[in-house]
Amino acid sequence: PDLYEEHMKRAAELDPDRYLALGAYFRDRGMDAKAAHYMLKAFEEARDRVHMANEALWLVQYLFNNNDPATARRVAEDAAEVYSYD
Repeated sequence: PDLYEEHMKRAAELDPDRYLALGAYFRDRGMDAKAAHYMLKAFEEARDRVHMANEALWLVQYLFNNNDPATARRVAEDAAEVYSYD
């Protein structure tokens, strides 16, 4: 897992959409704070806005439940702009 994170971080520097995969990796392992960190990086930098929007629900809920409703709203509004289902 440590090597995965290290290599994916380097890949994400070249292709910011990879932050979504990195966030999902940690989310699926119950490491929510680290997952949110990478999902926020994806929100800020990812080029594939539809993919980001499809992953936004978890991030919005996490942010809202962790006392950051302003960022949760910003992520949700960005996701809504691409007309993603979630």
